[in-house]
Amino acid sequence: TGHYAQIIHDAVTGMFRLSQAADLGMDQSHLLSGLKQDQLRRLMMPVGGVQRSMVERLARDLGVTSFDAPPDGRCFVADPKFQSWLEIKVPASLRPTGVVRTSTGRVVWDHKGLLRYPLGGVADLELQLQPGEEYYALGYDMHQQTLLVGSREELSARSCLVAQTNWIVPTDRLGTFRCLARLRNHPGLARCQVVLFENDRAAVEFDEPVQGLFPGEPLVFYEAGEVLGGSKVEFVARHEKLKAQEFCREPELLT
Repeated sequence: TGHYAQIIHDAVTGMFRLSQAADLGMDQSHLLSGLKQDQLRRLMMPVGGVQRSMVERLARDLGVTSFDAPPDGRCFVADPKFQSWLEIKVPASLRPTGVVRTSTGRVVWDHKGLLRYPLGGVADLELQLQPGEEYYALGYDMHQQTLLVGSREELSARSCLVAQTNWIVPTDRLGTFRCLARLRNHPGLARCQVVLFENDRAAVEFDEPVQGLFPGEPLVFYEAGEVLGGSKVEFVARHEKLKAQEFCREPELLT
């Protein structure tokens, strides 16, 4: 594949390890954290061990020019206005309207469909706000089709519960360990503590507040440049006093 990542065969254990690319600015190893050993052993990633500049040089020598188009994370969508494309393709019955409420419970406006408001983004509500004042999309109440909004500070969180965890590096027993974690839309790595539970679940507590942590988002764990495994965020604690170890059930709302 053309992914910027490296697969390293450990001759001692026989395992195949997934590591970051040589060009960290192009690293895509976090996109592959769901792979199993039998998949890793059959993969080759030839560009993972070289710099992007070398790939571009080889492409030019071979007469390839498509690499000049910047990736935008979407496939097969020609219209750059992604929301407009969705509204054309998705029937109105599948994108109902609803109300917008703040984290304090106050209803401030109506929305025209939750698909218009990516989590973590500025919620354009057509409200007359004070200069510098903005609402950010914090979560959805899918049962009531309600959009939860708040300030930029409310985007931060320190604890979450993850599920559907795939460990590339085997964990022999339940326990606690420290590592680094990456969110999909944030290239940096954040220090955290992971508490392993049964059924491929874990609690994660970050050393410092992080932004962009939302239910459904992937969270990938690293150690010394190696991918330990990946998971899906199930629940986020945005209150400072609520720690990840106190989670005991799945919430009814994805907030």
